Amino acid sequence: MQVLLGRITGPLVALNLKRTLINKLKIVEEELDETMFFLELLVELNPELKEKITPIYKEGNELLSIIVAAINTLRAK
Repeated sequence: MQVLLGRITGPLVALNLKRTLINKLKIVEEELDETMFFLELLVELNPELKEKITPIYKEGNELLSIIVAAINTLRAK
């Protein structure tokens, strides 16, 4: 019985870990998206900051692409 239970619980644990990771990455995605919104708002309210904020915004956009790709890859498996 214990061997059978081990065969069942192993995949369930892996599935739970995968779901947890996807949920945490979704939180990162939402927070990054919100941060980028506020960076855009800062530039609108204070155009002099555009030169300083542009590289940060660009890096945020790259990170967002990586996070979304990771989520999509995990969901596809």
